[in-house]
Amino acid sequence: MNMILDSIQSLIEHFKITEVAFKEVSPLRSSRNLIELTKQITVLAKKRQMLISLFTIQDLKQSIESNGKHTRDGLIEFVFEKYPMVKREYHKERNNLNPYYLRMFEAIAAAYISSREY
Repeated sequence: MNMILDSIQSLIEHFKITEVAFKEVSPLRSSRNLIELTKQITVLAKKRQMLISLFTIQDLKQSIESNGKHTRDGLIEFVFEKYPMVKREYHKERNNLNPYYLRMFEAIAAAYISSREY
């Protein structure tokens, strides 16, 4: 975990990142390591006085403007409409039985929504 946090800190310094946005993890559906990692990222962001935006999956689904679809598919379509460069992942996710790229789409949606708020 320290390697991950060191990498994040290095990226923050290199790209002069001032805000972090992510989806809150569910304690019932996430590993202890993921929960701990999100806590450590939050601590790191607070130390650096960064803006922190946390979203639930419901927040993300309700904040999108994808033809009124407040669903997983609506979220994926919304991100694809805003960022066509994810076309390959979009088509793969549409064909997957299990959501493989969903977390990536959620992260992009969280960043987009957070950037609109500030």
